[in-house]
Amino acid sequence: MTDVTGTIITQSLKTLRGRTEVLSGNLSRASIPSATSQRANVVSQVINGVGQGTRLASIERNVDEGLIKDIREKTSTTGYTSTLHDLLQRLETNLGKPGERGSLALSIAEFEATIADLSQSPSQNSLRRQAIDGANQLTSRFNELSQHIQNVRTETDQKIYNAVERVNNLVAHISTLNGEIATLNARGHTTATPEDQRDQALKELSELIFVQTTPNENGVIYLHTANGNSLLSITQEELSYTKSGSMSAGLTHETGISDLSLGGLDITKNLKSGAIAALVEVRDKIAVEFQSSLDTLTEKIRDTFNAIHNEGTSYPATNLLTSSKSFNGNLADGETAETYALTGTGTVRFATLAANGNVMGMADINLASLTTLNDLKNAVNTASIGLTATINANGIFSLSATNTDHGVGMVSLNGATVAGSGLGLSHHLGMNDLFVTGQFSSGNDTTGISQLLQVRSDLKTTPSKFAVGKLGTDPGLTAGQIGIASGNKETTSAMVRLFGQSISFNTPGTSNTPGTSDTISTTLTNYGSSILSSIANQTAGANLNQKEDKDFLNTLEEMHKRKSGITISENMANLGDLFVEHNALLKAASTRQQMLQTMIDRL
Repeated sequence: MTDVTGTIITQSLKTLRGRTEVLSGNLSRASIPSATSQRANVVSQVINGVGQGTRLASIERNVDEGLIKDIREKTSTTGYTSTLHDLLQRLETNLGKPGERGSLALSIAEFEATIADLSQSPSQNSLRRQAIDGANQLTSRFNELSQHIQNVRTETDQKIYNAVERVNNLVAHISTLNGEIATLNARGHTTATPEDQRDQALKELSELIFVQTTPNENGVIYLHTANGNSLLSITQEELSYTKSGSMSAGLTHETGISDLSLGGLDITKNLKSGAIAALVEVRDKIAVEFQSSLDTLTEKIRDTFNAIHNEGTSYPATNLLTSSKSFNGNLADGETAETYALTGTGTVRFATLAANGNVMGMADINLASLTTLNDLKNAVNTASIGLTATINANGIFSLSATNTDHGVGMVSLNGATVAGSGLGLSHHLGMNDLFVTGQFSSGNDTTGISQLLQVRSDLKTTPSKFAVGKLGTDPGLTAGQIGIASGNKETTSAMVRLFGQSISFNTPGTSNTPGTSDTISTTLTNYGSSILSSIANQTAGANLNQKEDKDFLNTLEEMHKRKSGITISENMANLGDLFVEHNALLKAASTRQQMLQTMIDRL
């Protein structure tokens, strides 16, 4: 005869032991932030139609899978916005804020003040030195800002490399946990702990890159990127990335930065969210756009000031003017500086000037009569005005006064310009530039020129060469008359006016593509300020976004914690209930034993 009561009591005690182990396990993991509460599912056991007590059917996590998915997605969004804010803040810190000492706008304003002082007393060499120093400080600030931008890009590139390595490690860890979960499921054991660990790994992964999960048999999950590219299925696909080392303004994803590759496919532009997406955006878009804005301002300062300075003359006039660039082409094809195409419209005046500004010799050369640079050289030399024009082997064009006590003067008459560039002859050739950017000159690619901007080297060492005045343009001017008088300040006055003029720029922080409609018209100083304001505004916006995302993520995590977190007091109370239940079962077992013994005694 079957002892049903004994079976029920024994089975119930066994079930109770399993339930106790689940609660004890919860308490042992309560200090682990990512641990979720486990629950024991108990069902009635029926054999041959007869109740045989209860049994432990399964142990599972007390989680809301939909909520966990929401947390992963918001974690990815927060990873993006918080990383973007941190990088923009880094740019803002390095580039400065409008009005701060050392800021771009203030550096331009300080240079303006030195030009204004010089314009009041153009003959004072100390003020020329002050103006050159102001220009030099301005160029140094441009160089520093450009370097800061490239430093941020270099650091960002390194962070992308580190993040890719971390992604691969996390996916490998998830793959290992998949194996553990599949094995435990096959053996009928609880998978709660490795699932907790997998959720935590997925959360860390989502912070770096947006991932989609697909559940499969035996509790295994597969991973895909936003575009559906596989990160993990039966096997793992590793992200591949080669860091660039150091960044330059001209280095972009299109010109040489490594692809972020997955399974041989470039996914650089298909990341959606996560820290890596923000890192790529700053490296390839935001920092590039601000570099472009800085280069645009550099170009405007270089070209507008050079246009004025090239039409000017120092007092006393300098003995030698030299082009700031080479005009040699492909020498193997015979493209020498002598054959460099040069023609235009209008007339340019060349003069030899005495130390007191008197004209010693003068010639007006019609640009339409020229076809090459060699024609200009010959025209100057055959004019016999005391000037010598030369073209050296390096393709450099020079004008020098034959008498070392005399100087060189050049000025365009009636708006004379060179065909193609539309610049004055001296500006086109770079004969009297104030600012130089290596071999990059007007009309060339401007990418990265803010890092190259310098004051012309001989002006740094000899400030007296600063062009303060202008050679006379009177048609009746002849030798023996004053070509440039002491105190002539036409050039510095034009520079002072330039600071107040509005110039067309692309809006800071946007594409510098010619012809785009996103432009503003403002002064040089205001544009410098607007670059910094644009960074400050973007940083403030990113800060607001990341705060909102973090707050929402915290809300979701609190909901998850209330739903699935381990509460010590609740588990202790449940253990207390099990203790009472255990005692009741023991008492039932004791009573049954006494009843059996009584029956035996009666027999």
